[in-house]
Amino acid sequence: MGEIFQKQGAEISSLKTAPSKKDLKNANIYIIVDADIDKEAYGGKANLIDPTSIKNLTDWVKKGGVLVLMSNDNGNSEFEYFNKLAGEFGIHFNDDSYNRVQKREFEQGKVMVPAGNEIFSEQKLYMKEVATISVKNPAKELLSAEGKNIGAIAKFGKGTVFALGDPWCYNEYIDGKKLPADFTNYQGTEEWVKWLLKQTSKK
Repeated sequence: MGEIFQKQGAEISSLKTAPSKKDLKNANIYIIVDADIDKEAYGGKANLIDPTSIKNLTDWVKKGGVLVLMSNDNGNSEFEYFNKLAGEFGIHFNDDSYNRVQKREFEQGKVMVPAGNEIFSEQKLYMKEVATISVKNPAKELLSAEGKNIGAIAKFGKGTVFALGDPWCYNEYIDGKKLPADFTNYQGTEEWVKWLLKQTSKK
């Protein structure tokens, strides 16, 4: 995913501490992926998002920042604190799991994107074991799987928030080696990255 951003001319870096105002001032896009639970965290204790970080991020988005929130499904992601941040933008990750895939039955993980989607062209994406998302103003629904909403976009002040119930662009889903050829996760990731970068110029 990082290489796709770089291919579009973006510079990327990782932030290993809570996002300060100074850190965010240097960023156009800030991505939080799969908020850890204790059993997955280094040292066995997850860093939960705190009120200061929520305020810093909310203020930054309002001024034109682009925030990406990617959760995971039930048992693989922290929901309570992550939702305190998401809720500022009318987004709520549900502590559930859809598009469950048995072994190599990849079809069970399909997400069909219809024509007219705001970000993606009409295509077939793979998203496995996804948390659903509830939305209220200013957020709106974006993608569905098994008849449930799994993605959202919110315009907030001068900024934008993108949310999805799965970290869907793992290397193994976009390198063309694992998934059947009719899944277009690489193409979808490219379209998504271009869309995110376009939002940064709308300040």
